[in-house]
Amino acid sequence: MELVQLAKRIEARGASDMAKRILQIVGMIFRYAVAHGFSKRNPATEIRPSDVLKPTRKTNMARIDAKDLPILPRSIEVYEGRQLTRLAMKLMALTFVRTSELIGARWEEFDFEARRWSIPAARMKMKTPHIVPLSFQAIEAWPAVL
Repeated sequence: MELVQLAKRIEARGASDMAKRILQIVGMIFRYAVAHGFSKRNPATEIRPSDVLKPTRKTNMARIDAKDLPILPRSIEVYEGRQLTRLAMKLMALTFVRTSELIGARWEEFDFEARRWSIPAARMKMKTPHIVPLSFQAIEAWPAVL
């Protein structure tokens, strides 16, 4: 019951994803404890997050309307948050890649002379390799990331 109460307290403060993660982490800790003789059982295996936590609905961010597209570059340029976030938004707008693809990018995937970014199949949603042409503007943004 202590584990359920912990998860529900975390959920009550609005951190549903963290509450679910806590149940998973505690399960891993107890699994290690059982494997090494520190505990006789893993109480977390008896609890599923869906049994004790309210279901959460995943929502994807809406696409930008065509009428708002002309102001997107200006909005990115005046963004006052972290510079790295601003550059990431700019590169996503220039390359049309998913956030996870940009976050997982490796330097060896880029050929700046050929102006292309080769994303391996393992990192793509559909598990097929993807070539992203790099515009002059996208290449110009990369030195700022370095």
